[in-house]
Amino acid sequence: MKTNYLIIGTARGGTTALYEYLIQHPDIVPAPRKEMHFFDRDSRYGDEAIAEYKKTFFNDRKNGRIIGEATPYYLYHPLVPERVAKDFPNTKIIVLLRNPVDRAYSHYHFNVSQRTSLSLTFEQTVECEKIIRQSSSTSDDYQTIPYRLFSLVRRGEYVKQLRNWMKYFPKEQIHIIKSEDFLMNKYDVLEKVFKFLEVEDFDVHDISYRAIGKLEYEPMSHDIKRHLTQYFVPYNKRLYNLIGQDFQWNDDRPKYLNIGCGNLRKNSTRNIKWINIDQFKTCNPDIVCDITKGLPFTDNEIHFIDAFAMLGQIVDNTDFLFVMNEFWRVLKSNSILRIYVPHKDKDHAYHDPFNRRYFNEESFKSFDYQSQQYIQHLSYYGFRPWVVESVEFNDAGFIDVNMRPKK
Repeated sequence: MKTNYLIIGTARGGTTALYEYLIQHPDIVPAPRKEMHFFDRDSRYGDEAIAEYKKTFFNDRKNGRIIGEATPYYLYHPLVPERVAKDFPNTKIIVLLRNPVDRAYSHYHFNVSQRTSLSLTFEQTVECEKIIRQSSSTSDDYQTIPYRLFSLVRRGEYVKQLRNWMKYFPKEQIHIIKSEDFLMNKYDVLEKVFKFLEVEDFDVHDISYRAIGKLEYEPMSHDIKRHLTQYFVPYNKRLYNLIGQDFQWNDDRPKYLNIGCGNLRKNSTRNIKWINIDQFKTCNPDIVCDITKGLPFTDNEIHFIDAFAMLGQIVDNTDFLFVMNEFWRVLKSNSILRIYVPHKDKDHAYHDPFNRRYFNEESFKSFDYQSQQYIQHLSYYGFRPWVVESVEFNDAGFIDVNMRPKK
């Protein structure tokens, strides 16, 4: 008999997206709702409730299919592991772990969007949490609003939470996913999850366009980011030792993207982290990604983009607009996008879908936010503003363009 599963966290780590992908599988039954909150609410946990929960998660299964739910608070609540082990000892545990600094900031903005932030800034919220943590840490505290709202930092101390789960479940029964890996290579991650759940691999429908749980907000201030990064260093090191894997959350090297890398991969150096991206697995990129569906990075995260052969694969003006705006979104304000394309006179010249011609020097000059073409035409369609730094036509018949986002 197949075993059911729980996605236990972390909050703002991709649990909703993972759950939505899993329930597409024909052998995985959706729960009554994604977050059941059965084991973390004393008011819901009891003998009668357990009987009803068991009926939902066992008796209603048909043809050997499995069912699971995803309540992110399970990872953080200290009594949940024991409760689950007592009544469902064979349950398979899935946990996503996100960079705790980014997780905390995302969770704060989620609270803001839900109007539960008490009108405090992120820095003020972190400071209030220090005061809250001086109180006792019994199970009753975890039922209170202060502990739910003022636990942005504490929830990122994953090593404590995982050790608590590992008291009751063996490591082979716990599947740990780096949230950033799920964001960048969801299909590879899903293949491993299906194998963990002992169901056949399945081609899910891409739902990234729905931007599940995505929030837009200003970048974190450098001071608080530096403070939290240093704070989490010892916790992250202990986590890596526990799980036997280094998530490299403290890697602060500038990120460079090699778009449409093909076989021309770029190797990272001591000072630069190159990320090779292609839509085909055969060239073994770091990230398999169709860029016309979006880039798996946060706003203002990337320091440089090298788009060597990317434009030749885009023939639709809507896709072209979307991709250029995605480049604009992920790049830092003074970072460079380099585009390298054949000139219009070359046999393999690329079509400019927006200007209905082959790419030439004037094509890229029109992207500049001060050009008449941009003012009169491109801005109307929502084309983000760029500053075109240089457009050069070399002896090999290629146009070499450098431009930066105007932010």
